Parts: sequence; structure tokens; C-alpha cells
Amino acid sequence: MSATSQTYYFATYNNQRVRKIDLQVLTSLTEPKIFVVDNHEDILNITND
Repeated sequence: MSATSQTYYFATYNNQRVRKIDLQVLTSLTEPKIFVVDNHEDILNITND
């Protein structure tokens, strides 16, 4: 969590990709927000990068 940028970063046990939630955007919502987390782990091939 970054208090300066009001951003929450997390990863799940099944997929270590870092995810980000902008907390400033959430402050304007009037209803609860549900985040669907896809635990399908992907593989990024960077051989030719």
C-alpha cells in the first residue's frame, strides 16, 4: 500500500502477478465494489524482448 499515491498493491497465492487498486477512484463510489480475481496464472515469454 502506498499512502502517498493512495494505491493498494497485492498478489494472490495462486498467481503472483501484482495487481493494483486505485483507492482515490473508489472514494467517489456510492455502492460497494466487488473485485473479481482470476487466479489463472499466465506465462509471458520474454525471450525475444
